[in-house]
Amino acid sequence: MALATAPAFADSLKDEAERLCHAYIGGPQDFKAVETRACRVTAIYGTEGLDARCFEHSVEGSSQPQRFASFPSGGTCSSSSIAWVDDQNHADFPNIRNSHVNGYGFGGFDSALDYQGELLITNGRDLRLAAGQEQVVLCMFMYKLEGWQAPEPAQSETCQKFSRNEFSDRGSPISEEQKASWPPFPEASPVKQVQSDLDGDGKDELVLSYHYVSGAGCGCDANPLVLFNNGALVASDSWGVPKVSAPPALETLGGALDDLTMTCDARRHRPAWSVVRIDGKDFVLADYEALPWTIIQVPAAAGEETYSWSEIPDRELYQFQGDKFVRMCVQKPIVEKVIAHDVIPQKQQTLFDYTPLE
Repeated sequence: MALATAPAFADSLKDEAERLCHAYIGGPQDFKAVETRACRVTAIYGTEGLDARCFEHSVEGSSQPQRFASFPSGGTCSSSSIAWVDDQNHADFPNIRNSHVNGYGFGGFDSALDYQGELLITNGRDLRLAAGQEQVVLCMFMYKLEGWQAPEPAQSETCQKFSRNEFSDRGSPISEEQKASWPPFPEASPVKQVQSDLDGDGKDELVLSYHYVSGAGCGCDANPLVLFNNGALVASDSWGVPKVSAPPALETLGGALDDLTMTCDARRHRPAWSVVRIDGKDFVLADYEALPWTIIQVPAAAGEETYSWSEIPDRELYQFQGDKFVRMCVQKPIVEKVIAHDVIPQKQQTLFDYTPLE
């Protein structure tokens, strides 16, 4: 594997942060993914022969290329970290400098980047510089949704209308009395009900929308759509919903709906699932919904502008075909990606100021 030579480290961390963060914003294509290979390492929690992805790279503070490994974290929250590997093949969670002042978020999925010979680590929310056996948080990123891309002329008429928001939401609110009568869904509360014909058999089925919140593992915040039939929920039993007998066609539809909408993304995306109608046909829409804890209001000339700590996902439209939901349309967001703070520290330390390297 070819090894790049790292240039001399900048005199101050703020200069390095300003240079690298602005370069990443302005030209992310210049930051190349580092080639890795399968390997086995011993992790801090005692696991020997842990499957990992290893690579070698030059870093500041070392005259020889250093070995690194991307390995899964322990515990119930799935993630991966990139760490230095010692000569005993031991990989430890990296020491992250500036994590207390830059808001480094544990639980992301790290990837290694090479920029002009320098090794950088990112999880999509931050940019870190590998310096010796440590990683230095240079900056965090925010994302502002400015709109959605216009439909392409070659797209189907359905996707054209979807992209122009020419659809009707089939959902309707529910009363407190109705909430009390709905069957329980573990760790969830009812939100709305939908009369829909998702399988296209000419008969409407009742679909219930729940707000599901769980603190297990990495945590989960979702709003699944669940099929309702004869007083019971028709869904897979993976989420603690009791299995009930239903006509085979409804069991297939209910399982497919549950598989599609009962999802938790480790990157903190929560699709806003709903049933919409276009030209007399019902589809499932996965729209973007910002989670409250990912939003930050930034002062602007016209008041405040809303940014998200999480990347903005695509909007998607699904149709039930055979025994599963098939993605029919995708609409890409138009996003402004910005550095979450001024990379030059102020005189008094604030939340996003830097501490110097020792």
